[in-house]
Amino acid sequence: MKIYLYDTETDCIGSGSLSSAYVKTQLDAAAGADVEVHISSVGGSAFDAIAIYDLLKKYTGNVTTYIDALAASAASVVAMAGSRIVMSKYALLMIHKPMVGSGGNADELLKDVQMLNVVQSRWRRSIWTDPGWTRQPLTASLTP
Repeated sequence: MKIYLYDTETDCIGSGSLSSAYVKTQLDAAAGADVEVHISSVGGSAFDAIAIYDLLKKYTGNVTTYIDALAASAASVVAMAGSRIVMSKYALLMIHKPMVGSGGNADELLKDVQMLNVVQSRWRRSIWTDPGWTRQPLTASLTP
């Protein structure tokens, strides 16, 4: 089965056909058969990316992720869930610290900073669980 996580004019990771609920429905339908997850996304919800990553890692069949054009931000986390990761020679993988647009007083902004630190630590765990990745270059890309 093929699952396409391609951005649309209205959807990105976390909404519509790029949500964790949609991916769960597709994996349930695949019923353990091998799946190919094709990604072309600018990113989206950090929390949905973590949920999709977890769904793909726990799936009983083989999961191959394909970075067809772009796996940026939250989509880069999803891309790392494959037991096999295939990237077009023209594609881009863009990994960065999680970001948020925020407003409010100092207390409210501090809560956002604390949440970003939690999300960042979760993303690092997901990206670095594969022994094929070298930790130092990824650490460098996630530091100021």
